[in-house]
Amino acid sequence: MWERQVIKSGGPSAVCLVTGRIAPVARLHPLIKGVAGARLSGGSLVSFNRNAFASYGKKQGDNAPVSEAAASNYGAALNALLARNSGTKMRFGDTTTVFWASASAGGETSARKAEAVVAYALGVSRASSAYAAAFKSGWGGGGTFPELIDIRRTLERIDAVLDPGTRIHILGLSPNGPRLSVRLWHETTLDLLLARLAEHWEDLRIEPRAWHRPPSPLALLQPVARRGDPETVPPVLGGEVMRAILTGGRYPRVLLTAALQRLRAGDPVTGPRAALIRAVLQRDVRHRGRGKQAGPSFTTAMEVPVSLDRQEADPAYRLGRLFALLENVQRAALGRVNASIRDRYFGAASATPASVFPLLLRNTSHHLAVLRRKSGTGGWLFGSNAK
Repeated sequence: MWERQVIKSGGPSAVCLVTGRIAPVARLHPLIKGVAGARLSGGSLVSFNRNAFASYGKKQGDNAPVSEAAASNYGAALNALLARNSGTKMRFGDTTTVFWASASAGGETSARKAEAVVAYALGVSRASSAYAAAFKSGWGGGGTFPELIDIRRTLERIDAVLDPGTRIHILGLSPNGPRLSVRLWHETTLDLLLARLAEHWEDLRIEPRAWHRPPSPLALLQPVARRGDPETVPPVLGGEVMRAILTGGRYPRVLLTAALQRLRAGDPVTGPRAALIRAVLQRDVRHRGRGKQAGPSFTTAMEVPVSLDRQEADPAYRLGRLFALLENVQRAALGRVNASIRDRYFGAASATPASVFPLLLRNTSHHLAVLRRKSGTGGWLFGSNAK
């Protein structure tokens, strides 16, 4: 019955899934180029190259009818967004992300300026001093962002033409053989996007700061990459982290696991790694506190500290401080060694502290004896003032 109906239709026209109008259907969709990891010749968002993918005797594009005009338009738009130096493209793990602003409300001029603000906020491009000053005031102020920055006033300071309600569209594409997979799709407004980014930056804040300016999302994957190679990052991690940033949801748990694995493998405890671990824990704490609250929210209740808390009495926290002190004593006494106490005992001290710390304290007494005999101990005090 369906085949007879198709024959009676007498033409390749159908209802376009994009426009909703009856128009000639594109049998082959345009190739999209510029997606990292995809074929150089390009990949298709819509394609049917096997009988198992077809339905009711249809062929190629008839299985997902999109008009030739709509297919040509989205192909040209995506290829322009994905072009080199487009200013609207960034790679995040195996996901290539593009973004654009809608011109339906404030016009094309306002949309272009909104895209420039988003590009600067995401670390895609550098911008004028006005952009840098507006964002730096929040990153370096030492307070929570909603109290420190009024997003709308910040946009007004950058440019009065900017409309905070400008619609922002974000699309993440990943290679999938000859095709492209939509890994991420998010619609928001300019002011809400900046509020989400501010929340994300606040979660990453530690003292001293791990980055000189608000880090780009791409900077979050470097601390979990082996030897700094982005190819070693789990494939789906980039899209999941970006989704957490844009929606305010929890960071993927595998992000915390990957950061801890780098430390267990002997990589140094750098500022970015510490900030990343703090961000995952802080966001989990906030979500437990606010439930399913929709909007960006900052709370100091049960906040994960951004620097040393001298009043914290938790045994694990105190032992961590003691471990760091013992390692500093060893470094001051012996200088650089092939294997420090962190390299040898960190895992054991975390698992069985009662058996490891007595050994470490006995070894430290020898290091202190070396320091007493050395001149110029770099500020270490001994004698009646030692504690």
